Amino acid sequence: MKRKDNRLVTICIPSTKNSEQVSFNVALSDLQMLYRNAIKENLKVLKFSFGELSIKQLRHIILLAQKQYSSYNLIPKYLNNYLTCNSTTITEKILGREQEIDRIWTYLASIQKSNAILIGQNGVGKTSIATEIIRQINLGECPKQFRKYHVITLNTVNLLNLAELIELSEKYEIRYLKVIQQLDEFIKLHKENMILYIDNLLHVKCDLTILKLFRKWLFEYNIKFIASINTKDFENYFEIDDEIMRYLNNLWIVEPDVEEIYPMISAKIAAMQNIYGVTISEKMIRFAISTAEFHAQFNRANPEKTIDAINFALADAKKNSQKEVLKKNFFSYYKIDFRTANKTHKEREKIVSHHEAGHYLVGRLSPNLKSIKIDSVSILPSEEYGGVTVSHFDTTQYLSESREFFIDYIAYDLGGRVGEMFYTKEFSSGASSDLVSANNLAEQAVLSLGLTGIDNEKNKTYVAMGYVKDYLLTDEIKTKINQEIAKLMSEAYERAQKIINDNKELFEEIVQRLLEDKFLVSEELEEICKKYIS
Repeated sequence: MKRKDNRLVTICIPSTKNSEQVSFNVALSDLQMLYRNAIKENLKVLKFSFGELSIKQLRHIILLAQKQYSSYNLIPKYLNNYLTCNSTTITEKILGREQEIDRIWTYLASIQKSNAILIGQNGVGKTSIATEIIRQINLGECPKQFRKYHVITLNTVNLLNLAELIELSEKYEIRYLKVIQQLDEFIKLHKENMILYIDNLLHVKCDLTILKLFRKWLFEYNIKFIASINTKDFENYFEIDDEIMRYLNNLWIVEPDVEEIYPMISAKIAAMQNIYGVTISEKMIRFAISTAEFHAQFNRANPEKTIDAINFALADAKKNSQKEVLKKNFFSYYKIDFRTANKTHKEREKIVSHHEAGHYLVGRLSPNLKSIKIDSVSILPSEEYGGVTVSHFDTTQYLSESREFFIDYIAYDLGGRVGEMFYTKEFSSGASSDLVSANNLAEQAVLSLGLTGIDNEKNKTYVAMGYVKDYLLTDEIKTKINQEIAKLMSEAYERAQKIINDNKELFEEIVQRLLEDKFLVSEELEEICKKYIS
């Protein structure tokens, strides 16, 4: 006769509009019997007097309980500061990274090189991918061979802190070496049913003893592990280490496209709304995604920073007793200088509005810039700019860097200057960065890419490794090149002028909306354009 499992499991039914949160304890064997009966009767929901649970939720609870009990006493107390068992860790499901996660499972299932090194910029989602692996194991959604595995996190920070104490006295060195030995014994003992997780792989190179231990685990034990590391750190400290590199599986985690972020973060945002008791509409979520440039200067499609911004907005709305998130809740996070904004002279505000509207309209209507998507336009000042037009490259669109593309791209840079001219009727010294960018593009087209109209120069490049090959440039060629660059700039300026001239009504409405709303995202700008463009 099978022994009844009387170990208790705590079930928590979340609060609803009509009821408070309820928690109660049930024997694990009773839960398992409920689940088996529900499956037999083809039930989808179990109803109690104080709430209900779906069969899927019940299954998750049972799996978690089984995992939790099996992990008791797995890590000895003397290693609690350096190892953490993640067997009861459950996070929201991560969407949009299925290919990367499938690759990780393949690497971990390999007989050799049973590891995955997640490499990418900060905030790109490396940690989220690792927690999704943990979630899948804990809920039995992983490949069958990994269902009895435990994911153990190595706390390298605490190890390094202990290593630093060695300088204080000999007793710390003895303690440190003992911990290293105990870690090694633990890993060797459990390597057949364990996946080690190292949050920042750089740390193993910060101490020679830790590095030796890591190399032993890698070379001798072939342990299964996942590690994450910043791109620069990987290039500077690992890519040059040929011996270690032979044993590592590199998985580059690239920045997702703007369009891919929403499904990635939707589940997490749903949970955040429940915690704060404040709602955020899909429109506002997409607003946060579209304005990622304000809080992720080099990662325009940054899921982590987008979540941070939404978290801030939810907290700000909660503080102000709002029921839902509005645009204004994001602005403090984006470090918009409201004191400067309130003091900005109306005339200056109009100039900025014409400038940014010029950028947007030229970018939006240039036929060769289909690969460039404009995310948002703002006339609110910050420390870096008086106004800004934010865009990104759409990787789904074919990018042809022809001469016509460069003329349109240069026109996009000059669109702000042209937009100002329509209002002020004179050139200003503002937006010098736009002029620098436009001139750099023209120089690149002529010097690097051979996109020139000069006879016998179309197949030549005068740039190597970022440096101009001056020895090839005679005075005559320099004059011709300068003339060609000036010609490109002139054609681009005329193209920007024509686009704004041909669409004056649309241009003026965008200017007016910017003066009223201060901040417009792509969807709002498209709504305006639909009135004038078929």
